[in-house]
Amino acid sequence: MRAAIDEKFIPLSIKNLRLVANIVWILILLLAIVYYVIQFTLFSNIQEYLQIIINSEKRVNDIMNMNLKLNDIMLLNEGYLNSANYPVNSKD
Repeated sequence: MRAAIDEKFIPLSIKNLRLVANIVWILILLLAIVYYVIQFTLFSNIQEYLQIIINSEKRVNDIMNMNLKLNDIMLLNEGYLNSANYPVNSKD
């Protein structure tokens, strides 16, 4: 009985099971890494797109401000608005 317990022989089915378990573990690890890379790439793309949207909104605001200032200049030139009423110390 003691000889059977001390025996170092590992059955082939146990070796195969260990090999399959290691392969499955490596595959799961690789899938997790691929998933992380995909999610990181998607997040980076979303951040870039948000920045593009913010910049386009800034451009629209700048165009609207330029249009308003051009209208003010036109009104000043035509005499409908005098320069005393025009805000000279504006932030823009």
